Amino acid sequence: GGHIALVLSEQSGFESIHIWSVADNQLRRVTDGMFDAFEPTWSPDGDYLFYLSRRQFAPQISAVEWNFAGNRQNGIFALALRKDVKDLFPPRSDEVTITKEDETPDEKKPETEESDAESPDDDEQSGEDNEQEDEKQADAPKTTQIDFDGLAERITPVPVEPDNIGGLVAIDGHMIYSVRSASYYGRESDERPELFIFSIEDRKASSLADAIRGYA
Repeated sequence: GGHIALVLSEQSGFESIHIWSVADNQLRRVTDGMFDAFEPTWSPDGDYLFYLSRRQFAPQISAVEWNFAGNRQNGIFALALRKDVKDLFPPRSDEVTITKEDETPDEKKPETEESDAESPDDDEQSGEDNEQEDEKQADAPKTTQIDFDGLAERITPVPVEPDNIGGLVAIDGHMIYSVRSASYYGRESDERPELFIFSIEDRKASSLADAIRGYA
């Protein structure tokens, strides 16, 4: 799409997401630098850049000493790449509309044959032309358009509970990611990661597989 998204470390120790553009050979930071941001992934339609960020601070309390441990900090966020891109998760109304059912169902009208229908040969030729045109459009290179002005402010949290999320990948209409249990010092986690898929339209996450080591 003409751009590369990458992660660089700041002097503060935080990680920030940068975008390098082929057109002007410029490298720009696109996250605010106040939180760790990592694992960027482009949406297939070129409208959003999804990434993970550590923004949830609800530390666990130690049972041995009065101390805190950070866990389940990673959330999923989306950057709208252009100012005209619609809100990914607009507010939904909880109002209910009640409609009366028709007392008498509409009678189906009898189907009539069209007198000026095209011949099968015409349909076949038209279908071949459309297919060739679709192939040409599919092969044409597409460049992702980005409005860098105010990009870091066009951030939207994805409605997924913060957790030990990793392996974020965006596909058409969905996001795939893994969730692991807490890490320990001196031994492995007691559970293997679980793989989830999140539906953008339904705003729901579903489990795909448990006890995974990786995925592609």
